[in-house]
Amino acid sequence: FEGSVYTLPLGYTWQNDKGYAVDLDVPVTYLDTGGSAAFHGSFGVGVQIPVLDHWYVTPAFRIGGAGSLDLGAAAVIWSPSITSRYDLTVYDHPVTIGNMFGYYRTTSLSAGEYSIDYNLSNFVFRNGVNVHGSLPFDIAGRPLNWEAGIIHTEFFGDELYVHRYTDFVASVAMSGVIAG
Repeated sequence: FEGSVYTLPLGYTWQNDKGYAVDLDVPVTYLDTGGSAAFHGSFGVGVQIPVLDHWYVTPAFRIGGAGSLDLGAAAVIWSPSITSRYDLTVYDHPVTIGNMFGYYRTTSLSAGEYSIDYNLSNFVFRNGVNVHGSLPFDIAGRPLNWEAGIIHTEFFGDELYVHRYTDFVASVAMSGVIAG
């Protein structure tokens, strides 16, 4: 099947000058797979803790749901995780090395006469590296930044259709927040 994925990455981070931070994350995703629509949304919160200079650990918790009327499927998913991030500079470009270990579990879902319980439980490992920098121009007075990276994900536990995958990331975005 061919497919398209569109994500609205809503979130906000409060950070103090000592490196501690609280991350709130509410991504919303629409998927079109072979003409069938599916949606995913979740709420996550994490607390970034500085361990050493340039090294941060973030324990987090997320809960969300996914479903598709076209595919007749839905699930509630929750996950605790811990992420390690190390920041360094290579040839004047900031580089981030990240690792994540998480536990993901589905919960039964009931609506009217329908009841769905996938009863899935998996451990997830993610490892990646990205590099970013600024572009020499702006839009509406806001500087543009670029980012490129690679992230590998592995699943261990209950049988899944995909056991591992690798993301290749490239993006261009404006700096700062535009207030209306």
